[in-house]
Amino acid sequence: QVSENGLLDAALISRDQLASPAQDAMQSLRRLGPTAIARVIQFSDKRVGDVMVDISQVTSVSPDTGASRAMKIALQRGLSRLLVHSGQINNPVGFVHISSLHRAHPNATVRDCMSQLLYVAEGQTCPGVLKQMQNLHVPMAAVVNEYGACVGIITLEDLIEEIFGEIRDELDRSPRIDRHPDEGYIDVDAFIGITEMKSMLDISLPSGRYETLAGFLIEQFGSIPPPGTEITKGKRRFIVIDSDERRIRRVRILQSNAADSKRVSSERPDEKRKS
Repeated sequence: QVSENGLLDAALISRDQLASPAQDAMQSLRRLGPTAIARVIQFSDKRVGDVMVDISQVTSVSPDTGASRAMKIALQRGLSRLLVHSGQINNPVGFVHISSLHRAHPNATVRDCMSQLLYVAEGQTCPGVLKQMQNLHVPMAAVVNEYGACVGIITLEDLIEEIFGEIRDELDRSPRIDRHPDEGYIDVDAFIGITEMKSMLDISLPSGRYETLAGFLIEQFGSIPPPGTEITKGKRRFIVIDSDERRIRRVRILQSNAADSKRVSSERPDEKRKS
């Protein structure tokens, strides 16, 4: 309960109520390990300017760029979003997501499908900006200096990876492959490389501007496909079983003798198998 002055009434909180979140936090920290705990502590002191991507390294397009042209640029660079600038790159006016470009009218421009950009100061703390971006549901922000000039960009993923990114590096994990021979399919991590697919699964994909299974699927569909999306290539059917707006995570591969086709289903593969 909350008292008249807006503060939580401590007398009404039991010891068990206090212990439960503390225990949950301790269990989370144990799972993360000492490296992640140290990164959380370091993260609290970091400024956005320390972790941003310098503006000189950012791929951007003008609002008048054709949506189809911007789509090709994003796919070639392996990006899910592009910064949108007016005049010069250090004058950003928004950003555009690859899914918006994919849905755009053939004659549309970036201006027709771009989203509003958040502006943050390079001296702001990373935890503060992370909370701000989460509250506003904004995935990208422009970082400005004391004179108002844009000096870089920061994404929600960049901030989160400041805590969790190094753990992935330490694990140096290989793609997880779950084989189900009796049911005739294989589940794999979408970041599996094209060469790994050939050597580990004896599956060959046509050459293109991609290095992973995820890149192959994005090129086929022209966007990041939602779960349930599937495509048949040759004798194999690929079904996306886990993805979000930023990446494809897991893919199911089945044998198929059907002709090349694309199909989007609202059902997940597991639901189809049960029906």
